[in-house]
Amino acid sequence: MIWSVVFTPDGQRLITSSDDGTTRLWDLKGKELNKFKSGHLGGGDYVSISPDGSLLATSGYHGIIELWNLSDTEVKQVAKCEGTQQEVRDLNFSSNGQQLATAHTDGTARVWKLSGQSCQQLAEFKHGTWVDSVSFSPDGKLLATASYDGTAKLWQIESFDDLMKRGCDWINEYQKNDSNVGESDKKLCPNI
Repeated sequence: MIWSVVFTPDGQRLITSSDDGTTRLWDLKGKELNKFKSGHLGGGDYVSISPDGSLLATSGYHGIIELWNLSDTEVKQVAKCEGTQQEVRDLNFSSNGQQLATAHTDGTARVWKLSGQSCQQLAEFKHGTWVDSVSFSPDGKLLATASYDGTAKLWQIESFDDLMKRGCDWINEYQKNDSNVGESDKKLCPNI
């Protein structure tokens, strides 16, 4: 059974994911161009392709996301995003291809930073119940989630620099108003 299908960004090929763990690359006439087995137990569920077409993300029942290099003639795995045992129900790249959002059956959505051959979890949003779908806003600053409970939610995504600035602004304001803060403590965020 085919669980997921996606067009490549150039519109010239399709990628499918099947319950036997096989991911296939097809031309538009139905000719199989490539196939490979993912490490997803019980088969792969969903596929998503980066906006530039160089990376493919696949997911499975066990919660692991695998990233595959599509820019070479041979498809090869370049990274695994791990950190949850919960089934991934959907995955979606940000418009710049540097982040990946995942929807999980434990009621969470996660955002992963993609860098070369690694991925790091940046954020986790607790929707409440089983998350079925995730989507980035075009500017990558919001994540939309849709849940089995019939609700959709928007989440703000902040970069590390944004978080540091907000934290330092709070500390600096606190330091100005507290007479018990010593001079050495006033240098916690000197250049931010």
